[in-house]
Order: sequence, then C-alpha cells, then structure tokens
Amino acid sequence: HPLNPSKGAEGAGKSFPVPPEKLVESDPDIIVVCPCGLDIPATRREAATLQRAPWWPSLRAVREGRVALVDGDAMFNRPGPRLVDAMEWLASELMGERELAPPSFPVEWLPPGASAPAPMP
Repeated sequence: HPLNPSKGAEGAGKSFPVPPEKLVESDPDIIVVCPCGLDIPATRREAATLQRAPWWPSLRAVREGRVALVDGDAMFNRPGPRLVDAMEWLASELMGERELAPPSFPVEWLPPGASAPAPMP
C-alpha cells in the first residue's frame, strides 16, 4: 500500500501513525480496523472515535460500507495459525469472493456511511 510501501524481500516497514490527511488523500477502497490487543467489542468502541472525525464520511470505503472491524488480537497481530485465516479472509475480500473466506471469521462490517453517535457528556 502506498502508505507503507514494500521494501522488497524485507517486507513492509515498521508500523507508524498515519495522519488523517494522508488517509483522506489515499481514499481507500477498503478499511480494516484491527487494533493490537483489542477484541471486537473494544475495536467497535475505538472505531466510534474514528466515526466522529469530521473527515471520516468523506472516505470512499465509509460511503460504500467497506469498513471491517476485526478481532486484531486474535487474527492479525500475533504469529500463529490464525494468521493464515486472516490472510485468506483478506484475500477473499480484496478479490470480491467472500465465499472463500474462512467460516466464522471474526469480522463486523460497518453499514454504508456509518457515523458514531456523539459521546455522552
């Protein structure tokens, strides 16, 4: 991805914060929210923070309902056999062939244009 380009055989670079302006500029087709250490309920709470950002509704993935919340702790952020399931799920989504995804993969899709309610005072 242009926000974290490949370094050839070394793979991608280290993780780093992406400024909102860069995310808006890249206007992704799909967004996968899978924070390290968070299960789906905690990821949902963190996604609500993104959904309140003024730039959030401008993203194509948001408008088209292509924002996935994944249990990152279980699937993407630890080495192990479930990492294969995560890659199979990601490939099935990117290829538009959801029937190839592992059964019971822990994902929730935000509805198109979803924004979070304002936080309680």
